[in-house]
Amino acid sequence: MNSLEQLQKKYKELELEINRLKDINRTLNQTFVNSQVALEIFDSSGKLIDCNPACLEIFGIKDISQIKDYNLFTDYRIETQKLEKIKKGEVVRYELIFDFDKINQYNIYKTKKTGVYIFDCSIIPISKKNGYLVFLIDITKPKEIERNLHITNSIYKEKEEILRSIIESTNDLIWTVDPIEFKIQSFNSAVYNYFLKEINVTVQIGDTADKFTPKHKKWTGYYKKTIEQGHIEFVYKMTKGDYTMFYSLNAMYKDGELFGISVFGKDITEQTELKKEIFEKNKLLKEKNKILIKNEKLFRRLVESSIIGIMIFDSQNILFVNKNLCKIAGFSKKEFENKLPHDFVHPDDREHFISELEIRKRGENFNDDIYLRGISKRGNIIDMLVLCSTIIIDDQIIYIANIIDISKRKQETMELFIAKEKAEASDKLIVSFLRNISHEIKTPLNAINGFSQLIVDSVKGNEDLEEYSNLITENSKQLIEIVNDVIDVSNIYSDDFSLDFNEFNCSEIIYEIKSLYQKLANEKGLILTSRTDISSEDLIINSDKQKIKKILSHLISNSIKFTKTGEINLYTTIKDKKLIITVSDTGIGISEENLKIIFEPFRQIDSGVNRMQGGNGVGLFIVKSIIDLLKGSF
Repeated sequence: MNSLEQLQKKYKELELEINRLKDINRTLNQTFVNSQVALEIFDSSGKLIDCNPACLEIFGIKDISQIKDYNLFTDYRIETQKLEKIKKGEVVRYELIFDFDKINQYNIYKTKKTGVYIFDCSIIPISKKNGYLVFLIDITKPKEIERNLHITNSIYKEKEEILRSIIESTNDLIWTVDPIEFKIQSFNSAVYNYFLKEINVTVQIGDTADKFTPKHKKWTGYYKKTIEQGHIEFVYKMTKGDYTMFYSLNAMYKDGELFGISVFGKDITEQTELKKEIFEKNKLLKEKNKILIKNEKLFRRLVESSIIGIMIFDSQNILFVNKNLCKIAGFSKKEFENKLPHDFVHPDDREHFISELEIRKRGENFNDDIYLRGISKRGNIIDMLVLCSTIIIDDQIIYIANIIDISKRKQETMELFIAKEKAEASDKLIVSFLRNISHEIKTPLNAINGFSQLIVDSVKGNEDLEEYSNLITENSKQLIEIVNDVIDVSNIYSDDFSLDFNEFNCSEIIYEIKSLYQKLANEKGLILTSRTDISSEDLIINSDKQKIKKILSHLISNSIKFTKTGEINLYTTIKDKKLIITVSDTGIGISEENLKIIFEPFRQIDSGVNRMQGGNGVGLFIVKSIIDLLKGSF
């Protein structure tokens, strides 16, 4: 073969090779274009030079020109270490996150996609560092499934832990046994604690029933019956301890295969005792029901024979009236039928009666007493006191009215009122008379007291005359005190007890009272003391000085009068910003019963000491009245 022929032959071979390569290239292009996997081609500098339609689809763009400026080596999402491997020609695989909302927000390029996607990205170098081929696979959904599976698994584990915690914390007995030899597979703390406490046996995995109870054969029967039936329940009396237990046994299957028996035991001792108690109570209830029926008959007789009129009605009709109401109103029972209660009420009082019924219907607070005028069959007006209450029967409000004819009582009350007014007028005349006569008596008494003092001064040296004059002086002073008390009582009754408020130091009054009564206390051999736990500056108050002085005078005078031996103490303190003055003594004291009456006017404790000491019985009444006027407490 000459050189030309050889050349032609090589040309044909080359042409065939070129055609084969073209076919391969065409096939590769078709594969590139039609591939469902997103493909990208980058040159050796990392610049994007081509991508297939699947790639345009996952990026949400129409043309590659929209991302022509993208460079593989400047993508901040790819770790530096991975970029170095890519440049060295190594195959690199990583996950790439695309936030299309931010891409649109920052106007990186226009895309129709939204949301966040995760892609599995594989970068494969093209031979002789001519560039890089990138495979992109959307793994968003698998990742979401993986995440949900992880969450589900976490929830399952959490619930499993909760279940374990519940099983361990409960006082109910829970254990499982295998379905062949019935050996214990698991148990909770309640099982362990019960057997350790009651029969001093430590429960262990692999134990059988014969270790805990002589009735182990019976338990074997329970287990076998559970396998046959799938589930059994029974009540069991524990061999140790006074317990009654309820047991529930269940066969446990997995993939259709029996792998164990679960046992749940609950202490129902209290429930058992409760059932017995309920049975006894039901028995007692039946007996009481018989009595109730008997009492109901008795009640009907009592209602009919009651001296009070009784009416039972709802919103539409009168349901029942007793005989006495018929007697009060003059109507027969039949005449009350199919009528409303306000039909028998005076027209001027009907609106008031209906409003009272509405208040009771709403369940609001109300006054039990309703005063109404009724109309009898003869047309006479009846003054009535109505006590009305409600009950609910079958969701319907029933009114029960107890009706009392108070016509006679009202007349008597009017007469008493007139008599009371007359008595009050008479009391006012008496008070006025006492006040006037007291002032009239006080004037000559003051003169007698003054002149008796002059006589004492003028007869010094004559012991008899001096003693007589002193007696006149002392008794006239006592009489003046009595007259002053009578004037105070009359002022109290006539509400003419004026107050004069000023700021003063209470310690001054304490000192004056102590000085005034020191001599009288000494004459009886008594010790009169005063003490305080606060400074004098803190005893400045705003009140009526003379009235407080009068209060203390009466109290100290009483203490001296009714104390034979010992001491009288005047104590002053402040508590909760209130001044507290206490007068205490070692006298005869006052009984609980007498405390109820000693503050009434002209009342004295009936005892030998009182009769010996005298007194007019108004001192503590005046003290209590002044304290009330000063808004104090006693």
